[in-house]
Amino acid sequence: MNLYQDAGELMLGSRLKRTGERFLTEIARVYRSLEIDFDPAWFPVFFLLDKYPSMTISGFTRQLQISQSGTTQLISGLEKKGLLEEFHEAGRDKRTKSVCLTKRGTELLQEVKPVWAALDYSLNSLLEETPGHNRLLSALSELEYGFEVKSLGDRVLEKIEKQNRIKTFRLEKWSSDADKKYREILLQQLADGCQFQPAIAGVLKAPDEENSISLMLLKSADDVIGFAVLNCEPDAATSALSLHSSWKYSNAETALIKLIEKKAEAAIDIVLHTGNTSFIAAAKKAGYAYRDWNEDFITLRRRK
Repeated sequence: MNLYQDAGELMLGSRLKRTGERFLTEIARVYRSLEIDFDPAWFPVFFLLDKYPSMTISGFTRQLQISQSGTTQLISGLEKKGLLEEFHEAGRDKRTKSVCLTKRGTELLQEVKPVWAALDYSLNSLLEETPGHNRLLSALSELEYGFEVKSLGDRVLEKIEKQNRIKTFRLEKWSSDADKKYREILLQQLADGCQFQPAIAGVLKAPDEENSISLMLLKSADDVIGFAVLNCEPDAATSALSLHSSWKYSNAETALIKLIEKKAEAAIDIVLHTGNTSFIAAAKKAGYAYRDWNEDFITLRRRK
């Protein structure tokens, strides 16, 4: 067993951290071997000050993409070593301090630049030996951008919330105690033009008697979110599904499909109104394919 391979994306953070630490350890060893007193963690600051004569603390923070306190701590440490110094630039707000290299810092920069050139060459050689190396840096950039759009923590919590919502959904059989206000909604959403129209009318007329269909309510707590018709004929495959037009629950389509699948024993056909595009998309995502359609309704099938 290879933990890093078997865990896949779940080990991404650990693998990036391990690779990053290994990278920094190797570079630190190079500096020690050359007797250059340079910490690899200083590289971003020296790299920026090689391109720009000076920079403000807020400028460093934007470029380094770390917190203001983290930037201040890094800069203060380099000032204490005599490598950086603060000054007020002419024409700037006096409250805004800029940072530049000291004479000692400039000398150290000239010392480490040949190491950077050798490092750049060596990394490119290493990457050329690696399949898919052309995608590595762009993939990292895309990953970083994805974190900016929506953090990983927010994505995880959103997924867990959706999973918990699905767990709160349940199916209840329509009975004489069902709220009559849903009668017209049901007829409007499922019966008009649907193949189950006569059977639905029969259930609504005598809900507690045996019928060829089972009329179900999708509920969360006391809210009715949707409706389902399950064909009770032997070897029947067809179910008709709909959501209450005022439903406000995400993932309700997926929940209703999963609950109906648990009750079905053979092939599953789902009948949906052609205008219900989000429900059709959810069914296709769940593995259903078009089987039949007309102007008003579409039938999708998936083998169980």
